[in-house]
Amino acid sequence: MSEASDGLEAVCKAHQLQPDLIILDSGLPQLHGIEAVRRIRNKCPEAKIFLLSERRSAEIMQEAFRVGANNYLVKSDAIELLAAVEEIRRDRICLSKSPEASALDVRIETLNAHNDDASDSTRS
Repeated sequence: MSEASDGLEAVCKAHQLQPDLIILDSGLPQLHGIEAVRRIRNKCPEAKIFLLSERRSAEIMQEAFRVGANNYLVKSDAIELLAAVEEIRRDRICLSKSPEASALDVRIETLNAHNDDASDSTRS
């Protein structure tokens, strides 16, 4: 386990340590979370990247997924964190429960069903 004080340090540590799971604050200084996710995804293609944000915004959520985040959670919903980490462990996508997230619900349920089917076929 490791910590970083800013986005640039998070990218460097992720590259050095190659962790399985990265929980990243979107508001880190020196390098915003979305850009940090993009850079980390390029250096750690297998890592599960979990982005925590202060803001409820469908646009930010979509951008986070576009650049490589596996999950997005609003900090005020932190009580959901453990459940969300379990979803990541199971290769599933999890969003904060919010009106902004509902626009992505159908797409995410489809992706989760696909991931579940793929997991089941690899176990057989």
